[in-house]
Amino acid sequence: MSMKQNAKCLLCSSRDNQPASSYYDVYFNESNFHYLACNHCNCLFIDPIPSNDDFLKMYQNESYHEQHYVDSDISPYLESAKLLSKFAVPQNTRVLDFGCGYGHFLKALVSEGFSADGLEFDKAACHKAEIYSGCRVRNTSEMNDIDQEQFDVIHLGDVLEHLQDPHPTMKKLIKKLRGQGLIFIEGPIETNPSLVFWSRQTYGLIKKILIREKNIGKPTHLIKVNASTQLNFIMELSKGIQCLHWEVYETGWPYHNGGMIKHSIALMAKRLGGKRLFTQIMGNRFKGIFQVSQN
Repeated sequence: MSMKQNAKCLLCSSRDNQPASSYYDVYFNESNFHYLACNHCNCLFIDPIPSNDDFLKMYQNESYHEQHYVDSDISPYLESAKLLSKFAVPQNTRVLDFGCGYGHFLKALVSEGFSADGLEFDKAACHKAEIYSGCRVRNTSEMNDIDQEQFDVIHLGDVLEHLQDPHPTMKKLIKKLRGQGLIFIEGPIETNPSLVFWSRQTYGLIKKILIREKNIGKPTHLIKVNASTQLNFIMELSKGIQCLHWEVYETGWPYHNGGMIKHSIALMAKRLGGKRLFTQIMGNRFKGIFQVSQN
């Protein structure tokens, strides 16, 4: 077996893991990437971690940002900005959007009255985000240069799953909060109960057993979690953290733009999103706002 059984979980650092049986390997940049299931925190994580060359090729502007952010519907970002305004007064609040993409949330923040700055991995995306949002956007390589700057809110939208070191990154970001600052995190919960998740699990298992050809793709999501694992990770970041808002919902991704069968599954999944299934809430995305005391 090629995958390392003692690989360290990217979320909790445990080495107690096993192969994720229903997830097929991803072949990218002449390398195979596997998913391992952590027995400690229930996170699925990639093994091996992509190299710096892999990351540069995965997130280069023309192949990633142009695909995911051009002509993006800004309404979800406006909804998130309005949600934040319930917990922070816009005119008195400075927000750092870590991993801001092309600046859609930055633009939504400005429209709501917030002062906003952005950090982004791709330098070309930084430039486009500045033009689109009118906000200052710096490359993540400059993160150490803003150590003396303080923010009232730090936002991460669809970012945690891309980080190879989520815990150290979050601890570093928390130090940039002033006073009783807020962390606003939103993104996918890809192993959470959902009709789309169960359908993809079934298809993935069949594909892994029957289809022997290489599954060519991009291992951009280094971790995959459910709602409980995601919430536990955030709550354990600091002793002085308090959850102000937690929401689980369903978008039907990636089946919402598929054929008739996939589209039907997505519609049914959306109807069930937010409903409780035993101890868990069904859905494939979350929004969480947390207050952090710096004591």
